[in-house]
Amino acid sequence: MVESKSSTSKRPGWIGGLVFGLGLLAIYVLRVALEWPMALAFPNFAFRDTGSFAYLNHLLDMGLRPSVDFGFSYGLLGLLVQRIDFAVFGAGHWTTLGFTAAYLVVIAIFWWLLAREFGFSWSNFAILLGLFEMIVGLQFSGPSPAHELQRVLLVYSLLCVLKARLRLALVLAVLAALAIPSLPIILIGLLSITIALEWWQTPQRRFRNLAAQFAPAFVVYFLGVLCFGLVFGWRSTLNSLLPTQGMALYHAMNFGFFAKYGLGSGRTFWLPEHPTIAFYILTKAGIWLFCSALLVVFGVVSLIQMIRDRRASGVPLFIFLCSALHLFFIFFAFGGPFSSVYYEFILVAGVLAGVSGLTKGKLRVVLSCVILVFGLLSNRNEVRNRRSPWNTWHRSPETAGLYAPDDFRQEWAPILKLANSHDLLMLSYGTGVSADFPQVKTPRSWFLLPGIVLPAEDAYVLDQIKKSGVVVEYIGAPTLYIDTNTAWQAELAKFPIRLKGANFRIWLRNPADGEALVQTTDYRPEKVKPDQRAPE
Repeated sequence: MVESKSSTSKRPGWIGGLVFGLGLLAIYVLRVALEWPMALAFPNFAFRDTGSFAYLNHLLDMGLRPSVDFGFSYGLLGLLVQRIDFAVFGAGHWTTLGFTAAYLVVIAIFWWLLAREFGFSWSNFAILLGLFEMIVGLQFSGPSPAHELQRVLLVYSLLCVLKARLRLALVLAVLAALAIPSLPIILIGLLSITIALEWWQTPQRRFRNLAAQFAPAFVVYFLGVLCFGLVFGWRSTLNSLLPTQGMALYHAMNFGFFAKYGLGSGRTFWLPEHPTIAFYILTKAGIWLFCSALLVVFGVVSLIQMIRDRRASGVPLFIFLCSALHLFFIFFAFGGPFSSVYYEFILVAGVLAGVSGLTKGKLRVVLSCVILVFGLLSNRNEVRNRRSPWNTWHRSPETAGLYAPDDFRQEWAPILKLANSHDLLMLSYGTGVSADFPQVKTPRSWFLLPGIVLPAEDAYVLDQIKKSGVVVEYIGAPTLYIDTNTAWQAELAKFPIRLKGANFRIWLRNPADGEALVQTTDYRPEKVKPDQRAPE
């Protein structure tokens, strides 16, 4: 086994490692503190990703099966770990945040270990500081357990590649694929090719030696599938092993880095309809594109170096894998305009390794300074967006003790009052609100998104609409599936009263309820298109 150059180099003293670690700790603490109101935001737990992943536990308690009784586009490892977590610590907001806290600690340790491989230098810290948004990997709605597990497993798999431990790297990549079967599948293929090439270069080429490299990963995958089959059922397990439902979602939502402008178009992340220089300097798009171009250059240089040396290992292999995974993400796995956050850690890791391992002297200094300054400028708007909730969001009993904007609370309070006296159904992109307010009925679904909702889920919601006296739609998140569902909309058109606020749309069967809302809130009658009216 060839050991990487970085692994044999002299390590810095403990003082350098301590200072570097304290610097990383400061970045994480400040970043999480800035995010705090959003991490505890009621809309995220009630109507977005955070609550929907927690709601999965309730669906399983009801005896429903993922990707069989309700649509589910991820692997089952994250779902299993979350179920164990809730069984031990109890389901709730703090358990969910505790899982995220553990994820942040493990990711912060990874960045320290990666920096140790290349030296605790000021230039490496400058890169991580400039890209602090990307190394923390949080977003407004919070990462899901599946994404948290996948990120941790992928970064440590890549770290094992850097330390020439390919067999362990393959095991971790397999586990990552069981969490989300997307980019990890590509990493498994690249690692398998690398292991096979390394075996081919050995003098004796014994098959048992090759089998010994793949055996641990095969055993882990087999045991994982067996465990999922016993816990979730074999149909759910088989449906989770390939990204078929995720691909259906991407197609239905028009996701993609180069997709034409639309609701889910990833192009709006890096090329708005009216781009300006300020857009590329003061938003993440500019530094992300710059680092992407830099990583591609580093990847090509690393590939040339490995071909010349006839050896794939160490720093060149690490950089090449980061570059290959990032390119695959851009061309095949990029989702909506906010999906860049999913795999930014690969981009940063490759850039850090490229600057440290492939440049020297003035070039290294220039690149580190450019990334630091450019990165800090690009995060200006992100920081401003996260500072605002500290002044305008508050906690209240109506929001289950979580943060929410004042205008949101004013619209949400009368909805809760209606739910206490009426049969009220909530339609939203996410489905977690009933965990805090059981009187609010929700679909038996994970997400209401095209390509995910199964026929049985669709029929259940239609039946609930027919039985409900009040139907509410949260319009602060994607509503494409709800608004384009002709059967649902035809049934909703039969409601005599339709009101709209800044955050919600309400259908009511009792005109008196509508009059009371108009008189006491900001809800106003919504103008309805002719094709949305009830049939005469």
